[in-house]
Amino acid sequence: WVLAMIILSIITGIIDYAAFGDSEYGPVNSIFSLATFLPSLAMSFRRLHDIDRTGWWWLIAAFCAWLVAAL
Repeated sequence: WVLAMIILSIITGIIDYAAFGDSEYGPVNSIFSLATFLPSLAMSFRRLHDIDRTGWWWLIAAFCAWLVAAL
């Protein structure tokens, strides 16, 4: 799943660059990111449940990452 997401993100980035030039956020990549956000989140929760953890662990990890980025 992760490898497919990386490859598809690169492809959509190339399409955005070819179609819209050197803009910071292209619409094709943005639509792709929005379309795959919830399935990726569900996949993360499923993997956590596979190791007998709840989905709240993802929230704790996201908060810690945000805290590190804020510092």
